[in-house]
Amino acid sequence: MARVVVKLASGQDVPFQVDKDLAGSAYFALGIRKCGSSLFNKIIQQLSQLNNRRYVNVAGRYFNNNIAAKDWMKDPANCDILYGGNVYGGFRFMPWAFADSPVYKSAKKLLMVRDPRDAIVSEYFSNAYSHRIPERTTDGVAISNLLEKMRSKALGMELDEYVVERSPALLSIFMGYVRQWKETPMKVVKYEDYIFEKPDLIRLIASEFDMQVSDAQIESIMAWADVRPQKEVPTRFVRRVTPGDHREKLRPDTISKLNEILKPAMEAFFYDPS
Repeated sequence: MARVVVKLASGQDVPFQVDKDLAGSAYFALGIRKCGSSLFNKIIQQLSQLNNRRYVNVAGRYFNNNIAAKDWMKDPANCDILYGGNVYGGFRFMPWAFADSPVYKSAKKLLMVRDPRDAIVSEYFSNAYSHRIPERTTDGVAISNLLEKMRSKALGMELDEYVVERSPALLSIFMGYVRQWKETPMKVVKYEDYIFEKPDLIRLIASEFDMQVSDAQIESIMAWADVRPQKEVPTRFVRRVTPGDHREKLRPDTISKLNEILKPAMEAFFYDPS
């Protein structure tokens, strides 16, 4: 294990713990906000621990240090933490800083996606009620300020108004991955296929990331991972897991607008607008 300090162009120094002496491919858990990424990464972190792999929560480190995405997501200094054998995660957008790195290009990658219409509805409730706002640190206050602003904005808007206004930003994240997979392969994992089949998701991750997992270990993971709310509570982080939530929450005219705005992402990831 080694301590590597990323020296950002913004002037901030951020330490990471990585393993430098492991052989083979690196692994990347890629995601999009409100597409099951928290669960996805927690499972991968647990599997990494069970297989004596180093899980490096890249985006989580910056979040907890209150460093805004714009200050690190494209900074090539981040490539200093890339070594084979490590598992990199926490991403809610394409990590452009790594795009040209040979370690990233040759790495095994899993990308979890979700119907973007459900994702944007989930974003509204998260921003309004449940998303954790990090404490301000000596490194910065940018994320705290942004999330407080987003909370105030969401609370001041109707759901239908919010999702239409915010959907172009979500579209850009989806399409960032679409542009990237033309350069380097990644396996797409759909939230809808696995949210009620989590043992299959665990086995898939283990297989793709060259890990081992036993039935007993899967059962242990399921004890905390398989959360299914009996009724919806808007202020909870795990509010509702059932696919198709946008059909219950949004007006038909709003869904039609989202179908048009999000059409490129829905077509790329094979989501039916009906």
